[in-house]
Amino acid sequence: MTWILRILIFFLGEFVKGRMVLRAKRRGVVTYLKALQGSRRILLIAVSVFFVFNVVALAGIGTFVTGVMLLDLDQRQKLWILFGVFAALFFIPVIALVIAFNERVWYKMSGAEKMVEDLRLEPEESKAA
Repeated sequence: MTWILRILIFFLGEFVKGRMVLRAKRRGVVTYLKALQGSRRILLIAVSVFFVFNVVALAGIGTFVTGVMLLDLDQRQKLWILFGVFAALFFIPVIALVIAFNERVWYKMSGAEKMVEDLRLEPEESKAA
């Protein structure tokens, strides 16, 4: 009769261990996602500050060149070319930053998507934890 009790205790222990491991995995994934989001925000702030300083410098140079070009009204075509170049120099980095800081891109590239998917594929009975 004790062997039945030992088997029951063994299976109960394995069941509890499995639930504890799954709970630890879930907490680990949540912590990883929060850390990923925090590092993304810090990087976003750092690059944004750098970007703002570069835009200010570029705007100063653009204002100077445009101001000089405005003095000579015969060179209107050059002014439009300068305007197009400075507009492109502004919008291309903005579009690149929007793509680079997209949370979905970070989610996929960091491997978090695979970790969450692995948790979803865990057996249904252990999800009740």
